[in-house]
Amino acid sequence: MQLSKFGSASCTARTGALKEVFSLGAGAVGFILNGLGFGVNIITQALSDVFSLGADVLGGILKTLGFDASAITGALKAVFSLPAAAIGTILQGLGFGVNVIAGALNAVFNLSGAVLGGILEGLGYGANAIAGALQTVLGLTGDAVAGILQGLGFTVNVITGALSAIYGLGGDAVAGILKGLGFGADAIAGALKDVLGLGADAVGGILKVLGFGAEAIAGALQGLFSLSSDAPSALLGGLGFAAGIIDDILCFFFC
Repeated sequence: MQLSKFGSASCTARTGALKEVFSLGAGAVGFILNGLGFGVNIITQALSDVFSLGADVLGGILKTLGFDASAITGALKAVFSLPAAAIGTILQGLGFGVNVIAGALNAVFNLSGAVLGGILEGLGYGANAIAGALQTVLGLTGDAVAGILQGLGFTVNVITGALSAIYGLGGDAVAGILKGLGFGADAIAGALKDVLGLGADAVGGILKVLGFGAEAIAGALQGLFSLSSDAPSALLGGLGFAAGIIDDILCFFFC
């Protein structure tokens, strides 16, 4: 039997012949077709036509044949017209990591960060994994990723943890990003305390640099740190607030 390649129709014909004459399975036929130099899309189409295999099974065969995630993604899209989310599920089931999945989906579908992040969340990945993939694959900055995570419904503390873990950002930088996302003094202060472990003095200083007033700062710190009646006075004074403002704030909280 002459098995030189002559295009897609030839590949399908040879696949049928190999199956019928030699009773070969799809994996074995795929191995032969790959050795003959047929491309991944042509192999996928031929195996699908002759063996009536599902996309997940064919994805596994292609991986066994040595094709990478991007090649598998392209083939499944071309042959089955699958959307990115469905292929992401298949790639995950085949054991590919989150960064590899994100890279393959982006290479084939040219996805935005928000869409890619949503797909990864749908696959069950957490904020840190999503942030890492968006940074690695798309080169997104911390503020861009934080906005995507917020849009996906992650909490301020989870967003803070991702910014710290993936981008190595400190309290000042994280707080600036959080304020840019619309979080208020209480939420920012809580994240700085709970996630980054900052004390009242450090949190107060960061909030002041961000432009929050004495009342907002005192309220956030009092609620978080359960300060004694004299502690806010010293803290606000240390931040440079005038005595008259401090007295008004203390009266508001303690009078």
